[in-house]
Amino acid sequence: MVECRAAVAGIPELGCDDEDPENFRLLDRPWMGCVWELAPFGHERSAWVRHVLQPDPPDLAGYLADVLPDGTTAERR
Repeated sequence: MVECRAAVAGIPELGCDDEDPENFRLLDRPWMGCVWELAPFGHERSAWVRHVLQPDPPDLAGYLADVLPDGTTAERR
């Protein structure tokens, strides 16, 4: 389960009362991320399954070492 609860400040387009970067309010939009932000979430989920849930015993060091290669998520196929 992935849940997101966020606060925003200083961005009237997201419902902020003003542009004060210290005047936070809860963001009531249920957005989790855009298509570019979801690629790292997909990688983390797959790495967790591959290194922690499937092997016996779990390989936490392998999970921590499993990172996305350099570049933008637009380059992933």
